[in-house]
This record gives sequence, C-alpha cells and structure tokens, in this order.
Amino acid sequence: MAKANRGKRTRPARRANRAPSGARAARRGLPDFLLPRARAPEEGVWRGFWPVLALAFAARAGVALSGDFAMHPDEIMQYLEQAHRLVFGAGVVHWEHFYGARSWIVPGPIAGLLAALDALGLDGPGWYIGGVELAFCAFSLTIP
Repeated sequence: MAKANRGKRTRPARRANRAPSGARAARRGLPDFLLPRARAPEEGVWRGFWPVLALAFAARAGVALSGDFAMHPDEIMQYLEQAHRLVFGAGVVHWEHFYGARSWIVPGPIAGLLAALDALGLDGPGWYIGGVELAFCAFSLTIP
C-alpha cells in the first residue's frame, strides 16, 4: 500500500476545532482595525469617492486661483492667446499656428469656453482666466 501512494500528494486532515481567521487574530491580541470585518453588500468600496473628489477639486481650485503663474513658459501664448484670438478677433498669430504645426486640441475647447463666458457677459480677463483655470481643474479630475 505504501508503494501505491508513493509520489502522490495527500491533503492533511482538517482539524474540526480550528477557529476562523478573525478569531485567531483576535486571540493574538491584534487591534480591532487590523481584524477583518464583514462588509455589508450595499457598502461599496467607492462610498467616499465623491467627497474625496470634491476636496481634490477644492484644493486644485484654491491653488489655481490663488496664484498668477504658468506651468510652462509658452502656455499662455500657445493656448489662451490663440483661443482669445479665435473668439475675440485680437491676438498674435505665431508661426506654429500660421503653418499648422501646432494642434488646436487644447486651444479649441478653451475657445469654446471663452465663447460661452462671453455669451454670459463674463468677457473680462479676470473672469475668463479664472473660468479656464476652474475648467481645467475639473477636467483633471476625470482621471480618477
């Protein structure tokens, strides 16, 4: 009989008096926050998603509106200037846009936002620069 089982794996016998893993952890003296807990079916992992997203937007908007800075030197001329020229008719045409070397993927939606703000009567630089900053803060939160 011993030769017939040679090379075959056998399962160890299960002990009937074995406690569940949470009870074993509690016996070891672990704190409650380290113990596994049963989660209600209606309680999802994403329960706190929207409040955290609102806090993230508030933090980004606070930083964006509190300072007058640009992330890279040409962003005003390449994006906001071209959108302003498209909507309001005044602005500098750079060679990248004159020859079609630069894409309108970013200035195009900014121009749409500037046109919407102009239709609302918010056509001053103090309004539309803040509006563009808030729009990009909101857009950046589409990643999470």
